[in-house]
Amino acid sequence: MIDQLPITNARISVTGRNLILWTDNPHFDPETVGVSGGTLQPGIENMSYPSSRSFTFNLQVNF
Repeated sequence: MIDQLPITNARISVTGRNLILWTDNPHFDPETVGVSGGTLQPGIENMSYPSSRSFTFNLQVNF
C-alpha cells in the first residue's frame, strides 16, 4: 500500500533538549540562571524557573 503512494522521499527527525540531568543534588541545574541585585548569576537557582524539556518532531515528505 505504501509503494502505491506518490512519495519519492520521506524524512523523520526527533530531537530533545534537557532530557536528563546528572547531578548529586537533584534540585540544582548548572544551566539555570538566577538574578541577584540586577545581575545574572549562572548556576544559581535563586528564584529561577525550573529548567524545561523540549521535544521537536519533524516530518518532511517529497512528492
